[in-house]
Amino acid sequence: METSQRTWLRIVTDGFEQYAGIAVPGTKFEYPAQDNVTVSASNAEALMVTWNGQPQASFGGRGQKVDIVFGLTD
Repeated sequence: METSQRTWLRIVTDGFEQYAGIAVPGTKFEYPAQDNVTVSASNAEALMVTWNGQPQASFGGRGQKVDIVFGLTD
């Protein structure tokens, strides 16, 4: 995942918090997981997510709060 705009971000993998804070544009995150990844952000438009090698569509607009869960069945 990479951020294109400033956003507050929290990333949890398999129940363990990996990151929580303000991410600036161009920040890249990559965390492996066995079961699931949860991403919470205060600016959905800032997120550029690739899941299992597949770029994901936008999760919302500028300033829109979003909670996304990726799992084995997603």
